[in-house]
Amino acid sequence: MPLAFVPLLSDLPIALAAIFLLSTFPMVLIDLVQILGGIYLVYLSFLTVKLPVDKSIQKPEKNSSIGFCKTIGINLGNPNVYIFWTTIGAPNVLKGWEISPITGISFIVGMYSALVFMVALSIIVFGLTGRLPEQGKKWLIRILALIVCIFGVTQIANGIHGFVKG
Repeated sequence: MPLAFVPLLSDLPIALAAIFLLSTFPMVLIDLVQILGGIYLVYLSFLTVKLPVDKSIQKPEKNSSIGFCKTIGINLGNPNVYIFWTTIGAPNVLKGWEISPITGISFIVGMYSALVFMVALSIIVFGLTGRLPEQGKKWLIRILALIVCIFGVTQIANGIHGFVKG
């Protein structure tokens, strides 16, 4: 369970750097970046549905214990963190900040609260997936892909709304 807190240490510096970098861009460009991020999420959701179940949910190896610090290092090398914060996270924070600073900060607090909770829940759920029947695994993947797709479409809509409005 301590691994659920890794994003607080590894993602937060990346998030702050992305927010700082994108804050120098005009809002129209941030809207376009958000649209691209939404398209990428929709694309990932479709790839996930097409992936065979045995490739999507793999049983962990015995003795595959990775240390906390090593996991931070692995996460820092994960391109998904950079892609998320430059295309989804930072644009949402900056748009929230335009409304009020508390709105922008609320996105970060809410994001990391949800992330730590979901990682902890994922550790539990995916630890139990080996006991799920094949059909159960397929439905779990489809549900998660649908959630990602909905979030992606929402990002596209928000980006288009901001682009048209701005």
